[in-house]
Amino acid sequence: MVKTPPGHPALTAAFFIAVLILGASCVSGPSGLKRAYPNDKTDREVFRSLSAMFNQFRGDSDKIWSEDYRLDRMPVLLVREEKDRDLYGFLINHPNPVELGGTAQDIPADLKLPPIYLLKPLPSKKEIADIPYFTFSMALGGTGTLVLKYSAEDFWGFGNDVAAADIAFLTEQWPLYLVHEAFHAFQIERWDSRPGSQDTADYPLDEMHLALIMLETAALRSAVSSGSEEARRKNTQMFIAVREQRIKRYIEVEYLDLSQEQIEGTARYMEHRIGSLLGFKWKNLENFASEDSLMPMPESRIRSHAAFHRFYGTGAAQCRLLDEFQVEGWKNRIIGGLSPYEILRDHLDLDDSQLTALFSLAEDTFGFSDIQNRAEKAAARAAEESTDIWGEASF
Repeated sequence: MVKTPPGHPALTAAFFIAVLILGASCVSGPSGLKRAYPNDKTDREVFRSLSAMFNQFRGDSDKIWSEDYRLDRMPVLLVREEKDRDLYGFLINHPNPVELGGTAQDIPADLKLPPIYLLKPLPSKKEIADIPYFTFSMALGGTGTLVLKYSAEDFWGFGNDVAAADIAFLTEQWPLYLVHEAFHAFQIERWDSRPGSQDTADYPLDEMHLALIMLETAALRSAVSSGSEEARRKNTQMFIAVREQRIKRYIEVEYLDLSQEQIEGTARYMEHRIGSLLGFKWKNLENFASEDSLMPMPESRIRSHAAFHRFYGTGAAQCRLLDEFQVEGWKNRIIGGLSPYEILRDHLDLDDSQLTALFSLAEDTFGFSDIQNRAEKAAARAAEESTDIWGEASF
């Protein structure tokens, strides 16, 4: 749920300085005054992204998550922010936009967007100013509304030497950011979710626990990249065997692991699905194994990765496996309160003797002795790091 800066490796150069062209910004409002389509290139990119996403939700919501999750129908306020200052907002799917001071925008018909209203000045200005990035449901005119802020830097970066590929990467990230956070609003409203926990200060990061995390991640990565049904099933069985062993030894981590995979993992899975539908390059159904959360343990920010960030990828990968194994009704079971892991474990239904044999097989298959050597170094590094993952540039 945390807004994170892009992780694309090429984003090491300086970024573009956004040039804001705040020209005429609205259309015909209630007064009949004619106004132009917003002239700012960032706002236009937002509308283009909304058009592509809303079109997919209209026609393929069941291919994104289900027919119940409809971003194209949710009340949303997108707040334009620059240099920590809120400039104005665009209100979508709200029942009372005019009462909030909204002015209808002249959006091109070929974008097929619902009516969009400019809010300038913003209502509840101080309350909105206190929102750092987003809030799932703010009461605006009596209607719970997702509020999400955006800036020119979200699309064009911060400096002068951004490569075209990097801008293309950024352009993909913003719609996925919106669809991810809107999915959390859907979860809060409609799901029987475990209360989420992001308190990771006491998460154990000793050598053995990190080694087991690394071993199960290797098995899971192999499972989602397997080329055959037989290999997929065997690797998934090894993943479950390792996790069962890890949870048995470290029972205190079970709640956080499963709750975060249920909440963040499903949201990341849904990003991959809509990324495929939109033809995105960096996030789609084919690249689960290269997902940064399924990569090997990093050399630094160990707690941030092991106790939080990895659950996006591990949860998403398990959702992908539930699809591959054609587990009937798994999404409804998650909505009802289960985690992807619980459903996957129940589907494969392994007994204790099988789990013991599969754990040994995983140790041999993925080289547990080498993993333990790397885990020793990771544990030493983790011991030097702050337990406050939110106080670091962890993402």
